[in-house]
Amino acid sequence: MVFTRPNLTMERANMVNCKPMSTPLEAKTRTSSNDVLLEDPCYFRGLVGTLQYLTLTRPDLSYSVNYASQFMHAPTVVHLKMVRRILRYVKGAIDIGLHFTSNTTLDLCAFSDADWAGCPTTRRSIIGYCTFLGGNLISWCAKKQHTISRSSAEAEYRAMANTIAELTWMSFILKDLHISLASTPTYYYDNTSALHMTINMVVHARSKHIDLKEGIGTTQDLGVNCGTQRSDKVGSDKVESSHNSCYNSGETLKDEGVSMATTSTRNGSQTS
Repeated sequence: MVFTRPNLTMERANMVNCKPMSTPLEAKTRTSSNDVLLEDPCYFRGLVGTLQYLTLTRPDLSYSVNYASQFMHAPTVVHLKMVRRILRYVKGAIDIGLHFTSNTTLDLCAFSDADWAGCPTTRRSIIGYCTFLGGNLISWCAKKQHTISRSSAEAEYRAMANTIAELTWMSFILKDLHISLASTPTYYYDNTSALHMTINMVVHARSKHIDLKEGIGTTQDLGVNCGTQRSDKVGSDKVESSHNSCYNSGETLKDEGVSMATTSTRNGSQTS
């Protein structure tokens, strides 16, 4: 079963015959306060609202639509060009959508990633995570962090806290529905420094300022298996139409009784 409704979006934007693009945004997209304001901002807001609706079945648009939504109050010509590029990407990946299958296991897992000071205005980091039940994607998010992170490890640590909270909530929901998981939920990350902060949260000059609410306890308390990963889809502006797949390399490390499985990708995605 596949859920997708891109054709209606392209018709509303009057871009059915537009030239397709392979990515939703240009790398390192920048805007300026000197850009010309749109005479009719309602058109821009309508396009962004339509794209927001499309993200219900297109997780690959989460980051780019989140970024475009930050300029609803005073959109410029550059912002409109950016939104039209997102629509051209939709045109080039018209068949992508949520795919649900019943032939899968009841294993709960999550992936997360974060940039560092990705917002050029506020210097706050952007996090992204996605949660799978077996082979079915059931939850995803791309959002700006509430505070400024002083290091990439801190940004990843905050992303881990958000992802662990989502995994915990999903576990409770499944338990309320009397759905038993086949195994302990698994969480894939890509920053070992952030993992060490969860194993032993030693307070020093670089970590003492982190708010207590960001603390997620030690890995023994999380109730999830932790493994490294090199995949970033939801929280990236350089998403290709083809999907990267993670493979277990077979290497298992033992650290204070916690199993950490190292994974890699075929296409060599970036790591933090």
